[in-house]
Amino acid sequence: MEIKLPIYDWVVKFLNGVLAIVLCAVLDANFFLSIVRSGLVQEFLSKPEPIVLSVSFAVAYEVGSLIDRFGSFLESIFKKVSLIPFEDDYILYNKAKAKYPEMSILQKGYAVSRTQFTLFIIFAVIASFASNWQLGAAFTVIGVVQYFSWRKFAGKIVKLMNAEK
Repeated sequence: MEIKLPIYDWVVKFLNGVLAIVLCAVLDANFFLSIVRSGLVQEFLSKPEPIVLSVSFAVAYEVGSLIDRFGSFLESIFKKVSLIPFEDDYILYNKAKAKYPEMSILQKGYAVSRTQFTLFIIFAVIASFASNWQLGAAFTVIGVVQYFSWRKFAGKIVKLMNAEK
């Protein structure tokens, strides 16, 4: 039995977490700087470098993982209201995946687009609550672009699955 490490998944969640942390800094730079300058952060940074790096990577990964999970929740809602094309026949999916090697690439693109959509919509809402309308509008536009990318990947996957019927 071959064991595959989901390195791609780990990297994507980590990078989404880093992006979320950077966007938090962009939303309120003064608050972010006050946290960085706090005694707790300074004490943490005085620890040995391997510990600081490990914890920093873990925090970024967990933030990315939470965004990904929330994206899965949104995905179920979008499927129910038909905003995203979906075919729930897993046997048909596996047949298509065996016949079309590009299915795994489409699935990864689908997941990344869904998570990016979720990330930018979350930040659009946060920016709007903070009365930062320009940033909220920019995040909304990026989120809408990611939605159409997500929808396109979903449509291609469903099309390949339906070709197997």
